[in-house]
Amino acid sequence: MKEYFKYEKGYLLINEEAFFLTSSGNWSEALSLSEKSISSRKVNNRRADRMYYFVGLLMVACFYAFYSKKILAGFGGMALLFFVWNYLKNETTARYKIPLQKIIQLNVSEPGKIQFRFYNEMGQEDTEYIQGVEHKGVAFLIENFNKFIES
Repeated sequence: MKEYFKYEKGYLLINEEAFFLTSSGNWSEALSLSEKSISSRKVNNRRADRMYYFVGLLMVACFYAFYSKKILAGFGGMALLFFVWNYLKNETTARYKIPLQKIIQLNVSEPGKIQFRFYNEMGQEDTEYIQGVEHKGVAFLIENFNKFIES
């Protein structure tokens, strides 16, 4: 079994061993992921920080263009900022795997919103919320993973 579903910030990939949260939906990326831990959080945070830094620099450049009376350059910069933000916003997505044997519970609280309760790499109980899951993804989870779903 290999399935994948889009959600608000990335992709949820599922195979016989684990759930994978990725930004690209690429199976080669998913299979190289580690479980959620302090180090995976640090990697995800560094990636997000770099993205915010880059977008911040673009914003400063846009404001400078507006203040120096280069209106066309300012609007061009704002358009560039918009496209860069949409392209890079998936870089803030959590990237790790959740082995099936470590899942405690799945909770589908409202359409498209799923809560995973699981044990992370250090054996501590952890929670992950994902929103905007495709309808077919929610239906697949309910149908195939009902032993984890809270009733």
